[in-house]
Amino acid sequence: MQICRAEDGQVFQINTTLYDIAKKPSTLRTLLAECTSVDPGSMIMFLSDGQQLREDNIRELSDAQDQTIFVFNRDYLDLEVDEVMSVLGVREGDGLLPSGSLQEDSISSLRTSQVLQDQFQRSQQHQSYISALFQQIHSQHDALLIASANLDMHILTLSDAWMALRESISSNLETQAKLLDGIDYDLDTISQLSVHPSFLAVASAKSNAAPTTPIKEREGDGVIKAKTLGEYVSRVKMKLVVDSCRKMHADLKNRYRQAQTSMDDLIKGSDEIRASIHNNG
Repeated sequence: MQICRAEDGQVFQINTTLYDIAKKPSTLRTLLAECTSVDPGSMIMFLSDGQQLREDNIRELSDAQDQTIFVFNRDYLDLEVDEVMSVLGVREGDGLLPSGSLQEDSISSLRTSQVLQDQFQRSQQHQSYISALFQQIHSQHDALLIASANLDMHILTLSDAWMALRESISSNLETQAKLLDGIDYDLDTISQLSVHPSFLAVASAKSNAAPTTPIKEREGDGVIKAKTLGEYVSRVKMKLVVDSCRKMHADLKNRYRQAQTSMDDLIKGSDEIRASIHNNG
């Protein structure tokens, strides 16, 4: 079977199969670490069909037709692109042999056949290096396709969850805004609502005590004047509560916008990565 180290496209051949490893799943990461030198705790493993490989599902996937495992290094996800490129980037001329151009005096001192043999060997070495580099690039491209497809799958799942949550959040924010906008009207309205004396009378009877706040007053002519609901609600205190609610509402709206922007950026970034991979394929 083949093990591909995704970071540089290096491919390793090992004399075993997924079925053999599935007999002892705990040996999976150790075996891959010996081949790739990637820390076992940092490994993310995929098969060539894009299915993620883990110790708990290797038995189910052990009969896969393509026995290639792509090993990704999770540590690179925490680094900036420039840092990763400084470690993995191939600088111009790396691995290539010097041109070794021969001077006329050198040629004259060598037999023609020896010169030709030397140049032939150099060309073979150049070809071997370029072929190996091309194969690594091809393996890296395959690994990128797998990573991009996996990223798309996670973003799709996250996007579906966000769409469902967004409707609820948006509706609640609209409701909050309407309530805050209508607070002055509500306070004016309750100041006009009369409280029926029987409500507090019943409460007073149950507690066997007189109400602490009189529920009605007798005017000079003996007419009973009912209290209004507004007399039991402090307009000043309600304003303080409303101000606090407005601040919280503004904070929630800001967090909602940030979450939406983050989701949009994720989708846009995923689209750009996918397009870049396919365009360079």
